Amino acid sequence: EGPLLASLVPEAAERILEMFIPVVDYNTIIGTPKPKETTTPRSSEWLQIYTDVINKVIYGANPDQRMPCEGYLYFGNQDYTKILPVLCQSDPFFASALTVSGDNDEFFELDIKGKHKYAQVMRTMRSYVKPKDFSVRFNKDMTLDQIVDHSGSTPKIVPKSEWNYYASGVCYTMYVYAQSIHAMIHVLHYFMTIGMNMSTEHNESLKAWAELYDDNIALKYVEVAAVLYDSTIAVEERGGNDGKKLTGKNGLGGTRQLMDGPMLDILCDWGSFKSADDFTTKFLLKGIYDTAKNPEKVLESGKILTEFRKHLANVGPFADEMTAAMKADDRNDFDTAEKLFAKFMSEIGEGVSSMDSISSFIQMMSCTGMMHGSTLGFTRLTIMPEVIRWLKIDKDVWSKEDAEFLYQTMGTMGGMAPGRHVFTAEVQEGTAWDMDDITNRVKRVLKKYDKIAGELKSKYQKEIEKRDDFREFGWTLTDHCPEGYDGKQHTITTYI
Repeated sequence: EGPLLASLVPEAAERILEMFIPVVDYNTIIGTPKPKETTTPRSSEWLQIYTDVINKVIYGANPDQRMPCEGYLYFGNQDYTKILPVLCQSDPFFASALTVSGDNDEFFELDIKGKHKYAQVMRTMRSYVKPKDFSVRFNKDMTLDQIVDHSGSTPKIVPKSEWNYYASGVCYTMYVYAQSIHAMIHVLHYFMTIGMNMSTEHNESLKAWAELYDDNIALKYVEVAAVLYDSTIAVEERGGNDGKKLTGKNGLGGTRQLMDGPMLDILCDWGSFKSADDFTTKFLLKGIYDTAKNPEKVLESGKILTEFRKHLANVGPFADEMTAAMKADDRNDFDTAEKLFAKFMSEIGEGVSSMDSISSFIQMMSCTGMMHGSTLGFTRLTIMPEVIRWLKIDKDVWSKEDAEFLYQTMGTMGGMAPGRHVFTAEVQEGTAWDMDDITNRVKRVLKKYDKIAGELKSKYQKEIEKRDDFREFGWTLTDHCPEGYDGKQHTITTYI
């Protein structure tokens, strides 16, 4: 796929992008009023969009799935004072923005004045993105405590009567933050999967194992360059680099500084990690580990990523047993693969990666793969009008540009591929995984951890279906359910 990328022209990129976008008509909202109140009932045009997205996008790959419960709200209940805390509790992208404050760790914060990831990203946003100036404080149990507007000469504590409006704005800036990290996962996976494929060609079993990770990875890398970040692939039909969703002046409000600053730092951090513990403490929950006096107690009291962390706990043992099986099969070929992989990763760019082992590959692919799976949940914010109105909050009606934005970005709400999840032991649908050359030792490890992960997901599904708020917040809570449930999956690589 390397020569394809090297010679890719914008016209070819546009054709590639069009191939993967489900047909949903967003033009129906053009000229209709944006919601002035956050609780304004959604219009018939939006309800038709929801019908089409549910049928064609969320359940497009799994049309036989049933609705999770009667009256299930696939696109939220419009109460962003509750939606924002739930996302910060259950979604790894949102949780990664949290810090802690107070003499006794009393509060969680989305602090735009701090030094951590979320604050760094907000400082790269364009001036018209008003919510970039909103800080949020949560109580220890993650109920909303305070919103502060820093846009004026002095900070303004927002009255409780206006919280829902402001919280919908913070959901918008958190959406931009999350999408920025989402795009960098595609970049990381492009480097890592190509490197591992090239490094295992000398051994049939290792090569067959590595092949699973590589499907569509190069195409997703093209999409990042063509749609999201400033690059040499500038599709004129999409506004060239000015139309790039994360850095263009006609995008979501980000700038080139977003890519060159905090996102490059995150990519380089990932490249230095050797384990799931590194990923958790030095990236995912770094804000909490850096600012809390007792991080573990804080995570428990706020119920932060409770279910996601159960799956992260299996990543290290999985990598240990996988590499032990590979070494037992052929130690010399295993060592050769690691040397080739370390050399490849050291040459992708100065300071980008020091990754040097198959274990670190397995652990980082697993951690970022599961994290990427949560794009299937949080990107439903894309078609929540109370959130996406902040793209151009000063305009009273939806424009053609708004409809085009929805069309170009809605694909991340769906696309899970049966069997292609972290810890998978087989893939039979779509592009099947040819496992004939994989040794029995490796297959046994795959089956063991696929079963462990599956049991965790099934147990979790039964638990959340009993929650009183499942109908309202299941759209994000189901991220960690069995694959296909509400269109969700712990994706093994970023093919969505």
